[in-house]
Amino acid sequence: MTIFMSRDGNGENLCLLHGFTQTHESWQTLRESLNRTYKTIAPDLPGHGKSANGTLSVSEIADEIVSAVNEPTVFVGYSFGARIALHIALQHPALTRALVLVSATAGLEDPKIRQDRLRSDQALAERIVAIGVEAFVDEWLAQELFATLTPQNNQRSIRLSNTVDGLAESLRHAGTGSQESLWERLNDIGCPTLLVVGEKDPKFVALAQRLHINLIRSELVVLNSGHSVHLERPQEFLELLDDFLGRLHR
Repeated sequence: MTIFMSRDGNGENLCLLHGFTQTHESWQTLRESLNRTYKTIAPDLPGHGKSANGTLSVSEIADEIVSAVNEPTVFVGYSFGARIALHIALQHPALTRALVLVSATAGLEDPKIRQDRLRSDQALAERIVAIGVEAFVDEWLAQELFATLTPQNNQRSIRLSNTVDGLAESLRHAGTGSQESLWERLNDIGCPTLLVVGEKDPKFVALAQRLHINLIRSELVVLNSGHSVHLERPQEFLELLDDFLGRLHR
């Protein structure tokens, strides 16, 4: 399977992994600044954008991305993309230069909770098929998780470029319910890691604090935002990223 990759700029590889319902275009504003110093690689994750086939697990997506990049890279992942980035670091440590994880989790540990989430993900996939992309995107953005987004930064038009089948398959095969828990393996990740989370997203603040304890070379930054930190506070996020990457070089 081929994952569509948008590549631009020159310098060290920076691979940007978007969230569920987004595409590589979700990173465009940040890339305009980053491309002056880095070669940015922004895939459409399976089931999204031009990577229409969503029948890969998170672990398989991680392998596909690393195969396409094939050199040491800093992986920046948001939400769904952060789960993929953690898998990349565990499956391909030699090619993981560093991680930047925005609103991340390492999965669900309790088998019953995970099974419940799997059923929920499957039901949501059926909901997408039943009502179509536009109605689903509007329902998705109406969740409390995204209450701090506005029509100016919620990227609704980008999300509408996805397909019913792609989004449904992504949920079925790579949703949180289908992913193994990585919590007990986090100590195996030795690369520098920046954790970024919004203070208005208490569930993910708690997850970020736990990740920070378990990732041996991590640092945690909490910004005044909700779940979509890089969309709500793009300049602050870019400054954090620039500082973190600059310190990597030094």
